Amino acid sequence: MAFMMGGGIWLRYSGLVPDTFIAFFYTGLGLALALAGVVFWAMYIKYPSQA
Repeated sequence: MAFMMGGGIWLRYSGLVPDTFIAFFYTGLGLALALAGVVFWAMYIKYPSQA
């Protein structure tokens, strides 16, 4: 995780990719994480734990 964070910070500040790509990437990543959270809660409600 630290390697990925460090690589992302380096890539952002190195100027190798344009800011529009960074914005598009962060937006897509955020939407994917939000959708994963919604699906998790939907499954949690639909299939409650039997323990």
